[in-house]
Amino acid sequence: MQNRNHTKRHRTLLGTGAMAVLLASLISGLPATAQESPFGADARVSVTDSDAGLPAAVAVVNEAAEAEDENYELVSVGAQSTEGFSAVLQDGRHVAVNDMLMASDNEGLEEDEAISVASSEHVELIWPDVNAEEVTIYRDGVSIHEIAHPSADAAISYLDEEVREGSEYFYEVHTTSRVPEDQWGEFLTDEEIAAVQEGEVPEPTSGNIYALNVLTPMSDTVGAADAVVLAAAKALPSKTTFRYRTFIQEAWVDAPPVVCTPPSTNSFRFKGDNRGYAADSGTYRTHAAAFMNWKDKKLTFNKKVGTTTRQEKVNGTWKNTEKKTASADGIVLTSRGISSSIATFKMRKTVRIPFCNAALTAPIGVELVIKVSRSGSYVISNGLRRPVPRHEAYLRNDGKSWTPILRLRNEGFSCIAGIPVCGFETINKKGTF
Repeated sequence: MQNRNHTKRHRTLLGTGAMAVLLASLISGLPATAQESPFGADARVSVTDSDAGLPAAVAVVNEAAEAEDENYELVSVGAQSTEGFSAVLQDGRHVAVNDMLMASDNEGLEEDEAISVASSEHVELIWPDVNAEEVTIYRDGVSIHEIAHPSADAAISYLDEEVREGSEYFYEVHTTSRVPEDQWGEFLTDEEIAAVQEGEVPEPTSGNIYALNVLTPMSDTVGAADAVVLAAAKALPSKTTFRYRTFIQEAWVDAPPVVCTPPSTNSFRFKGDNRGYAADSGTYRTHAAAFMNWKDKKLTFNKKVGTTTRQEKVNGTWKNTEKKTASADGIVLTSRGISSSIATFKMRKTVRIPFCNAALTAPIGVELVIKVSRSGSYVISNGLRRPVPRHEAYLRNDGKSWTPILRLRNEGFSCIAGIPVCGFETINKKGTF
């Protein structure tokens, strides 16, 4: 198959990690006969059986193999779960296929989808053609291969034969693509587009990450491949939560005079949140969250605005004189779709400080599009924010620890002046959690 360059680094931990423990426990309960499956001895179905309702990934894998190496073609399919299926290769090896297409209606790989095929001796990664200029492949956080200007086939792939049986690996395929010129306006200002056309700055690029948790079977048997299929389905999270907040790190900040204060000779200030970056802090200026329920394919949101307290210095003593809470109507989260493996949504915040003159000040503002993968990756694109106050964003699975994905500093409240002294910042980032 394409790009069959073998890595020279290999996993030093054998059979460790939560997924591997689950795998071992499943294996221990399998029948003693190697060719027996926990799903029944008659579970194998030939890929030539047009009435068998075969997974769509069979055609994707075999199309790639047909052009490169027929030994990697699938000849029969076995146990199936919501996340993949077991199969047999042309050369007789038993494999476990981690397949995002199991939960979709697509006949081929879409932009967000990828496949892994694992035996006890190899792992193959297959991802769609996204017109990539560069592809970098990581295993357990270490770069193991780079591909420059991949061929424009229906899918491209990479074969890793330096793996061990019964092991857990985390693969990431990072792709970088040029943005078509007719889409530059989504990323750049008119001045920036002109600079690109003059050759003063590089053309804009976009990227994607395909993240796959892969278990290799304990042995080259039907039962071992079936066990991996079960383990992969049980190891994925049922829910993922995204949280985005803005906050004032100081205990207090001076209120911009005139535009945010009443006529008075006294001094005024706003009470801050008095904290650093922290996902679970109870104080914030604005709050937005998205809840991804992968099993039910539901994406829900909530939003809140913290109370603003204005303090006035009276006879040398600071006192809380008034409290107001801005409307949360300026926080808008919009779903762009969710499957059992990928969720995409847009977030937009435009919230004004309730004590400030709306005609003379700008709101706290941020907008972005985020794509979250159930297997543990995210891509933030088309992001833009007014750099005030501090911004933070986090992701977590099933109520576990939060992973910080954005921590952005405060450039000062002069950024919300009627004639701001600081411009917008772009936010484009990809990573794993």
